[in-house]
Amino acid sequence: MMDLADYRLKLTIFHQLKHMGVNVARSKSEEKAHRKGSKQAEMEQDDNHTIFGARLVNLTSSSGVDIDGLVVPRFMAEINTELRKHLATTGLFRIPGNSQRMNAIRKDLDTGKRLPTDAQANDYASLLKAFFRELKEPLFTFGFFNGFVRAYRLSDPELRRRAVLMLCCLLEEEHLHTLVLLMKLLHAVSEHSENQMEPAALASILTPNLLRPREQAAVTSQLELQTHASCCGVVEMLIVHADEIGSVPTDVIKAATELPDEPRAKKNYLKLLAGRRIGWFSRIRVRLTRDITKSSGAVSVNTLNMLKRSEKEATSASPMSPRARAMSTNPAGAYAPVMAKHGHGSGTMAAPTPLS
Repeated sequence: MMDLADYRLKLTIFHQLKHMGVNVARSKSEEKAHRKGSKQAEMEQDDNHTIFGARLVNLTSSSGVDIDGLVVPRFMAEINTELRKHLATTGLFRIPGNSQRMNAIRKDLDTGKRLPTDAQANDYASLLKAFFRELKEPLFTFGFFNGFVRAYRLSDPELRRRAVLMLCCLLEEEHLHTLVLLMKLLHAVSEHSENQMEPAALASILTPNLLRPREQAAVTSQLELQTHASCCGVVEMLIVHADEIGSVPTDVIKAATELPDEPRAKKNYLKLLAGRRIGWFSRIRVRLTRDITKSSGAVSVNTLNMLKRSEKEATSASPMSPRARAMSTNPAGAYAPVMAKHGHGSGTMAAPTPLS
């Protein structure tokens, strides 16, 4: 079974995005900063009780909680539960919480205490914003910032959605799982008209905390100003399509399974992501991904095993409209769930559509 950690799948997604005009390779300066940050992460160890200002990977490894197949930090699991009790609160995420109450909660969390269940709704929302704002590596990560901006700037709406969703699958597992949980929460918030918080409003408020460039300045950087609309568009799109995050187009999965060497795929993927070239033999191996968008089907499947069935059987099993079934060359493709692994607990967990 193929899962999101399989580098054959990552390599295929990388080339598919590049063929669509979205190059996610890191620049030389970003690669240098990435290596420096990775070395710092290896040297430093976050305190077990540190919630704010830590790394998402460390938080998940030290206090990971499984929520319907999503492994996220305990704080995220608890605050998700509490916020879902207040979805209809007017101005949720827009109206700030009380600073004194929030500071008291933060002190308790830093001593290892659990999140209180009697706080105000806006306190919870503000704590969640502060949590993501203070992460050492943002939710969408610094390395993929330019990739998400380029993906959203594609002119074709369907290719834009396809590119953004596929790019999410290249995130580290801890970031992807947390992203899915957060976007599902925000989607639930947006469905309550009483709170007056539509997807666009939520995206405008939360985007600076989630998707930002590495540049740090006392004021908003010029790059942030130039890309603000695109970044908000990415977050809004993911709020609307929260249930699709973590799913992969069936044609991409098919192409990935035809790459026989997973170790070689890993080596090539890491080289390409770092902005380096691969040899001519490796380029031949991945050439099959170049024209995926021209032949992708519009068939939605529930398991990877369905890919082994005939196209006729898969199409008849699809719940999509007759018009969508007929669009066998739809560049948007169809999305199928893949398996997701995590190091918390034994075995491999199945990822429904999407990782939920």
